[in-house]
Amino acid sequence: MFFFMRRATVRNVADLPAVVGWSMELNGYVNKTYDIHLKTGLELFGTPTVHWHFETDSLDKISALNQKLLQDRTYIAMLEKAKPYWMDGSLKDEIVQFP
Repeated sequence: MFFFMRRATVRNVADLPAVVGWSMELNGYVNKTYDIHLKTGLELFGTPTVHWHFETDSLDKISALNQKLLQDRTYIAMLEKAKPYWMDGSLKDEIVQFP
């Protein structure tokens, strides 16, 4: 089992309501289109950071999903819309394997 997580730090705390709304919109689109059960969460303490994650049984599935997303114009437009929300250099991806 593999756990994929992406996180990004919000540039301005005042943008949190908009970020949460955008994140839920992104979740809905990705889950409906790609059936991956993406979840979103906010860190409760420290810097305002948003996390997205999903589980899969294969690294190949993560790679295939990434290729599809890179060609998905709706997804790319959603990412572009949210660019002003994120602190530069804060986007991080992690993949963890569970035995």
